[in-house]
Amino acid sequence: MTHLRKKQTNLFLAFFLLIPLSLLAHHGEAPHYDASKELVVEGLLTDFQLVNPHSYVYFDVRGDDGEAQNWRCELGTNLRRFGWTEETLAPGGRVRVTGNPARREEHVCKINSIEHEDGRTIGFRGTPTEGTSTYKPDADQLSFNPQEKPKLDVLATGSNAAKERTIVDVPTEGFFGYWQANSAGVIGIAGVGRNRGDDADQLQSDLPMPTTFLVPDYTEAGQSLLDKYDDRYDSPNLYCKSSIFDGMVHHTITNEFVQVDENTIRWVYGFMDLVRTIHLDQDTHPIEPALNSTGHSIGHWEGDTLVVETAGFQKQWLYSASRTNVLASEELVVTERLTFDEANDQLVIEYTAEDPVYWNAPISGVMRLGRSDEAYQLYDCVELAGDNNRRADGSTIFDSPLAMIDTSTTTQVISNENIEPTTSSSIESSDNDEEPGFFDRLIEFFKN
Repeated sequence: MTHLRKKQTNLFLAFFLLIPLSLLAHHGEAPHYDASKELVVEGLLTDFQLVNPHSYVYFDVRGDDGEAQNWRCELGTNLRRFGWTEETLAPGGRVRVTGNPARREEHVCKINSIEHEDGRTIGFRGTPTEGTSTYKPDADQLSFNPQEKPKLDVLATGSNAAKERTIVDVPTEGFFGYWQANSAGVIGIAGVGRNRGDDADQLQSDLPMPTTFLVPDYTEAGQSLLDKYDDRYDSPNLYCKSSIFDGMVHHTITNEFVQVDENTIRWVYGFMDLVRTIHLDQDTHPIEPALNSTGHSIGHWEGDTLVVETAGFQKQWLYSASRTNVLASEELVVTERLTFDEANDQLVIEYTAEDPVYWNAPISGVMRLGRSDEAYQLYDCVELAGDNNRRADGSTIFDSPLAMIDTSTTTQVISNENIEPTTSSSIESSDNDEEPGFFDRLIEFFKN
């Protein structure tokens, strides 16, 4: 049985609109779920996929006709750090779920809370709390016992490159090591690195201070692509990909930065497990490089500073800033100067990015990464968003249908024999201009 009701709130709209779009773009609910509506359903757990970027719980609900409805609802990211295991929502348990319905797919929701029959209350993220749920399934629910295991609609899986990399010792001091965008002067969040004004002035250094990511002045071609970009379908995160900017700072996840041998330096970005190789024994890029999200990097030392030039990128999304997505063409070239700030134990990255096709002028900035006490951990992306985040033809604006999935390097890490292959949607998607815009939906939400 499903109950749907309008969600009331007293939050102040003006305050909410001050939040940068980049905070909302990937993990934000509005493009994907209708926060103005709240549903309550009771069902029997059939599967729990504890994966990144978002976990999903599967459960069957008795429909009005008595038949089982197969539901899929989204939970938070990196839940293992809160103590979650595959047994947190083991199949067979009965639950009452409160959430917001998906905008483009039936029987899909974003979880607000799960009340388990064993007395636990489980939120979108965080640690489950014992003894806080009063939910007790009635006789009608207890008699409902569907047995079929759900079919998982996998939109994408992550690359094997990080998992298969050559393991080397990671220093705990000096230029190389485990680095993250979380230290005095800088913070990394979804899609953006920001200067932390509250403590940036505490840094004593002759090296540059961190800056916010900038939005380029787009050419006509760049603006044309930007106008077509739709975060619901085109975000690289939906295809287990990121960029050399976002991958480094996203959610302050730990990155691994090491010298593999005398000719090779390697980044492994904590978000989406991007592996980027810097070649010290090359001084030119291939004439016809294999285009990808991390490009082809060549580096050399100028004193204590590592200078890296990267080209050979695929057309892609780089990050979000100032409520705008930053897109780049295959002509993107990024130059970085990496210097170790010993006094503050930070890695300072000065960068300049040029794209003569999509941008009228280069953009530059500075990132500071702090040393992490935690080692890099595999992100192991498995995207289960399904038709709610898939165009009818399976395409993105960047290339041919599902072109952002590199099938030569993906791995299936889900253990389920009933996985459906990724195909074109069987549900018709509305034209973009038929649905309200992002901020229109926000305003409507607060009106209600």
